[in-house]
Amino acid sequence: MTLAQQFRQEGLWIGRIQTLQEFLDLPLRSRETFETWTVEELEAAHHRLHAEYEERFKRF
Repeated sequence: MTLAQQFRQEGLWIGRIQTLQEFLDLPLRSRETFETWTVEELEAAHHRLHAEYEERFKRF
């Protein structure tokens, strides 16, 4: 993976995380906070927030 691809991937995860934080009415973390995280940490954070979103809003 090139450096540009890694930055793009990190940016996508950060955007997804911040969107879920907004939907869940959570305090937003700054982009600078996420810049120290690995792609794996960003992905894991997204999965946790997505699970919370599913639990809260996708009940049938």
